[in-house]
Amino acid sequence: AEPPRIFMRFFGRMRIGDGDRNELRLDWPTEKTRSLFAFLVINRTRRLTRDEVLDALWPGSNRTKAQENLRTTAYRMRRTIAQINMSGLEKDAVFTYRRGQYALLPDMAIESDTDEFDRLMKLCDMTRSEDEQIGIMKQMAEIGMEPLLSDIYDGWADARRSVFREQMLKVLGRLIAILSRRNDQSACADYCAQYLKLEPLSEEIACAHMTSLKNLGRVSEVKKVYQTLERRLREELKCPPTPETKRVYRELLK
Repeated sequence: AEPPRIFMRFFGRMRIGDGDRNELRLDWPTEKTRSLFAFLVINRTRRLTRDEVLDALWPGSNRTKAQENLRTTAYRMRRTIAQINMSGLEKDAVFTYRRGQYALLPDMAIESDTDEFDRLMKLCDMTRSEDEQIGIMKQMAEIGMEPLLSDIYDGWADARRSVFREQMLKVLGRLIAILSRRNDQSACADYCAQYLKLEPLSEEIACAHMTSLKNLGRVSEVKKVYQTLERRLREELKCPPTPETKRVYRELLK
C-alpha cells in the first residue's frame, strides 16, 4: 500500500494539507515550533544532525540551553501534529532521532509547493519550445506570488526567502522579456507588477511596466508607476530615477 500523503504550502504562510490538498488546521503553540517543523520538512531529503538543527533554530545560543529548547520544541511539535490524526498517525512516528540523525514523518509521503517550483524550473530549462516555456513560467509565477515562509522569522528562513526571491525574479524577468517581444501587453503589465512587488527599485522593469500600460491606454497608471518608483528610489537610495528612465516616462506621456 502507498504511504499516506501530505502536501505543504510554504509560499505565503505555512499550511499543511491532506493527500487531496485540503488544508488541515494546526494551532502552533509557539513561533519556534512552527519554524522547527518547516525547517525539518524543507530539509527532509538531507540527513540532519542535532548540531545542524541547533545552529539553524538557536544560532549562537549556549549548547546546553539550545538542546533543552530543542527537546521542548520537538515535544510541542509532536503534540501539535498528532492532533490532526492523519491516517491514524501515532505521536511517536512524527519526529524520530535514530543513529544521530533526525527524520520527520518517516512513514508519510510529503510533497510541497517548493518541490513543484523546483521541478518546473528544471523542466523549463530542458524545454526548447518557447510556448511551453511561457506556460511553465506562468505556473511558477502563480506558485510564487506570495513571499516564501512569510510567518517564519528565523535566519534560516531568511536565507531560503532570498534564494527563492532571486529565482522568481529571474523567471519573471525572462517571462516579461518574451511577452514584451510578442506584444502581449496585458500579460506583460501583470508580470511587471508582480516583479515590482519583489524588487520595487528596478527601473528597467518599471519602464517595461509603464510602456505596457501606455499601450493598453492606462495612462493614469503610468504616472502612478513612475511616482512610486521615484519615491522609493529617494527613500531607499537617496537618488532620483536615471535620465533614461525619465526620458522613457516623458515619451510615454506625449
